[in-house]
Amino acid sequence: MTMISSLHLPNLGDGRAVAMTAQSHKTAEEEYEEQVRTLVRIVSACTLGLLAFAAGLLIGTFLFS
Repeated sequence: MTMISSLHLPNLGDGRAVAMTAQSHKTAEEEYEEQVRTLVRIVSACTLGLLAFAAGLLIGTFLFS
């Protein structure tokens, strides 16, 4: 039984615990700013897509009418 648990639970004394604690922690404000930037990118991409679609319809109407 101890052999099975030692296979699934490796020893944390090999430096991995140090890497876990060295992660950077973002503040709530930084997290919010990142989410706002992501939302602005999505909205911009959708707006650009809709404008391209509208321009295509407009051009197509004049060319093929």
